[in-house]
Amino acid sequence: MNTYFRYTFFFLLLITLMSACKTKTVIEPKIEEDLGLDSKEIGGIKLFTSLSGVSRKMKQTLHEQNIKRAIVVNGGAIDNPQSLQVDKEKIKQHFDKILPNPNIEVLLVLDIEGEKMKKLEHPKNEIEFDLVLSYYIDIYRFAKKLRPKATIGFYGFPWRDYWNRTEQWKSKNNKLTPLIKEVDAVFPSLYDFYQDDKDVNKSREDAYITDNVVESLRLAQRFDKPVFPFIWHRYHNSNKKRGLQFISLEEFQNSVQTICEAEFKGNKVNGIVWWSSERYFYNITERGKANKRNPEDFYDYSNGTSLKYIDIILTAMKHASKNKFSNESSK
Repeated sequence: MNTYFRYTFFFLLLITLMSACKTKTVIEPKIEEDLGLDSKEIGGIKLFTSLSGVSRKMKQTLHEQNIKRAIVVNGGAIDNPQSLQVDKEKIKQHFDKILPNPNIEVLLVLDIEGEKMKKLEHPKNEIEFDLVLSYYIDIYRFAKKLRPKATIGFYGFPWRDYWNRTEQWKSKNNKLTPLIKEVDAVFPSLYDFYQDDKDVNKSREDAYITDNVVESLRLAQRFDKPVFPFIWHRYHNSNKKRGLQFISLEEFQNSVQTICEAEFKGNKVNGIVWWSSERYFYNITERGKANKRNPEDFYDYSNGTSLKYIDIILTAMKHASKNKFSNESSK
């Protein structure tokens, strides 16, 4: 009898422990479950992420909110920096590795920066500009051939400007028309460079955001192309004083809301891509260097910082949607 109760006790204890562990387990979604075009949508604007290196809890939260991932392909994986000939085998191998399903529907952003992008922005002459632009178009066409159902474009176009948003700036962007016409979507960069009311007046920051969104919409609407600006919850690393610091929740919410409210001839952005590489930025901090052998510290760091911005972005989108509804009702 004592033996029976002993086994029964240990069996019940085992069941209890298994149940407890089960409730604490963070279930990471399968890769393809996080991909797709049917992402979280508020007021006609969708939210996508391109966040590499985040905590398990953050991944689960994004999954529960149905916030899909955009795939950003680093230029080093597909570009030959020494040539203007498309390296088709290199591109195919990389696509087969990261997106093995040829019929997948996903935001696919090609990020070719470096010397080629510099030559497009500041070409020596028209011949150089035309050659490099043709290269970008050829890259797009081959990528589209490989993944025909993906929504494909290039990061960083049209040109963003903070201080000199002039007619000359618009003329420079007009030269990108053949590329805008070709791609499936436009992915401008709208990163934050300065702290509101410390480095610059808030009104200047709002104008920077609005003008750059409007410029992207101006070019995209000619060919009925969707616009998905990239955002980042850290200050741009070009700011020597604040670079890579977290933007305050209030300032970031204002930035996202300003993006969502900007319009050109009745058109607004179709979505937002929230980018970061949190594990890398953690690793280069003193905290990260001191905790190389303690992966749990990174999860605590991620949960205590980046995780907060999910609600901030969604709140900004909701406020923009309410303002849109109020404005339409008052007409």
